[in-house]
Amino acid sequence: MKVLATNVFDEESIELEKWAKINEVDLTMTREPLTAANVDQVQGFDALSVQQVVPIGDAAVYAKIASFGIKQIAVRSVGYEFVDLAAAKANHLTITNVPVYSPRSVAEYVLAQSMRLLRHLNEFDAAVAKHDFTWQGKMAPELGELIIGVIGAGHIGSASAKLFHALGCQVLIDDPVHDPELEKFAQYVSFERILKSCDLITLHVPLLTSTQNMIDAAALKQMRPNAYLINAARGGVVDTPALLQALKNQTIAGAALDVWAGEGPYFDYDWQNKPLNNPELEEMLSLPNLIVTPHIAFFTEHSVHNIAFTALNDAILGATGKAVRNPVG
Repeated sequence: MKVLATNVFDEESIELEKWAKINEVDLTMTREPLTAANVDQVQGFDALSVQQVVPIGDAAVYAKIASFGIKQIAVRSVGYEFVDLAAAKANHLTITNVPVYSPRSVAEYVLAQSMRLLRHLNEFDAAVAKHDFTWQGKMAPELGELIIGVIGAGHIGSASAKLFHALGCQVLIDDPVHDPELEKFAQYVSFERILKSCDLITLHVPLLTSTQNMIDAAALKQMRPNAYLINAARGGVVDTPALLQALKNQTIAGAALDVWAGEGPYFDYDWQNKPLNNPELEEMLSLPNLIVTPHIAFFTEHSVHNIAFTALNDAILGATGKAVRNPVG
């Protein structure tokens, strides 16, 4: 069995090699995402696994993948918006993802960024680096006094809600599916109520037509001027220009973004000593009340292990004609 895993990062390669040794599989890893420009590399392999944010390509790319005998594309992430599901289906390609790898990894990231925002730690860091040791203007509330809004209460949103509740916060949730277990420590309310009532809002929704730019200028205007926003879901659920304007105008107090609609060429790449040539990203990095991280909320040892093993186990199942565990679409 020959398996191709594309766009592999260093820490992931260790787990993929472990998986290959355990399963006695011939594994080839590449460092670039799968696109029309390099799709021919798939020829000769029995199974294919990808993780990326840039689109795989048009229908012709999927037809070519199928023509090489590939039956399935195993996505090594929760999100799969870069996959054209219609083109995959038309070419009889099954798509799988990793729906649960470590919800707590992202929830812990959200908690960490909540504290950085609320306690102005990024601002103190910048000031201390300039030998400014003053406190003025940076007094903070205590976390347990706040109302936290969780938009999207799947595995990750639920884990976030539980962490905040454990720290004494009142937690409000907006999700079309009501989980009786969550109702023990959180209240289900409308999207509009979360915007108007919460001191901090964290996003945990997939990128769908219905969630594209769900946090737009109108939504931001409904938020409290002392409220914070955290997005560790998908970049496209936030209207970035509208958020930047709200941060500059102090419509909201601050935000933390682990994802960004334009992240493809930048996140997980080294741009030191090179011009970014992206005015939006440059503006994001210049704002003192915005924290940017390069899509690393998931990035823990436990998480990377689970992603590698879950995705490639499904890749083998699909390649051998067996029922896969995590189909999407």
